[in-house]
Amino acid sequence: MSLKPGAFTELISTEGTIYTLKILSSDYVENASAILPGTIETDKRKFIKIYTRDGFINLKEVQVSGKKVMKVEELLRGFKLNSEWKLR
Repeated sequence: MSLKPGAFTELISTEGTIYTLKILSSDYVENASAILPGTIETDKRKFIKIYTRDGFINLKEVQVSGKKVMKVEELLRGFKLNSEWKLR
């Protein structure tokens, strides 16, 4: 268990598996975009972006329930995350 404060969300895989995700570090980039809020974008190696109405959240450090705290690059080595995954 991490004692760092963070925000929680759930990632839902294309197979329907639900993973609780604690976001420990991120950057917010404000920019106008026509991309639907909640859309996940990743290069599957180095970054995960979650789009909002006014920009996107660039995840830096996360913790999947039951796992250690890790940088996004480490998470992407083990998860086959893609833009079809959803947030809840």
